[in-house]
Amino acid sequence: MDPVDLLEVVEQSMLALPAIPGKIEVLDIPGVRARRTPPVAHPLTNLIGAARSDTDHADAMIQQVCAVFMPRRETFGWFVDESSTPPDLGERLGRAGLNKVGEIAGLVLDDLSIRIDTNPKVSVRRAVEADRHNVVRLYTQAYPCPEPMAHLITDAITLLGGHNYLAFVEGEAKPVAVASMYYWPTRPIVALQGAATLDAFRGQGIYTALMAVRLRDAQQDGIQAAAMQSDRNTSAPICLKLGFREITSIAFYVWSPD
Repeated sequence: MDPVDLLEVVEQSMLALPAIPGKIEVLDIPGVRARRTPPVAHPLTNLIGAARSDTDHADAMIQQVCAVFMPRRETFGWFVDESSTPPDLGERLGRAGLNKVGEIAGLVLDDLSIRIDTNPKVSVRRAVEADRHNVVRLYTQAYPCPEPMAHLITDAITLLGGHNYLAFVEGEAKPVAVASMYYWPTRPIVALQGAATLDAFRGQGIYTALMAVRLRDAQQDGIQAAAMQSDRNTSAPICLKLGFREITSIAFYVWSPD
């Protein structure tokens, strides 16, 4: 795979959610990809990124974004990656009132045929429409996130042509974890999205099982590579052991009225 294509998916996969009337508003602000989610003010849904601006127009771009959220007192987040311009974008965001809250690892996997050993007591299947309540429940409880955000994630993945997956542990009637993915529209790359496991069932290889099944399905569909944004404290160490490699680091800035 072309490294440029992989980097594009890593940096923009979280920004690709389509417009949904009343739920997701794609903002027309020159120099940046941006969206607003009226039902929920969360930094991962009210999200900005992929900034491409010169030094003369960067502050105006930032002010346009701030003018959307700050008067409404709505929390929003901003991804700053290694391709973001101008190079001092993070410093400019700080002056505008945003705080850097952490960094995310941009990971890719070039070989979807890798062998991944999984816990035989964990089973994973693709969710169907009748599973929607469990997908929403698990994102709400395990991620955790506000329930309106869980509904947004579920709707958006479906509109992107993607799929949600549910994980089950032997002896448990209800699923205990969820994960999502969708295929990049112009490249044979799967964008791996959020995954969440209920606290009581962590440490049993459930995330690994969810990863194995998603990669298997993607390969069977003709996909050649995987890309994702990964939390350095949770999923990234697991993914690196499975064979993923880091190609970029993404700084995450947040503004909150509190």
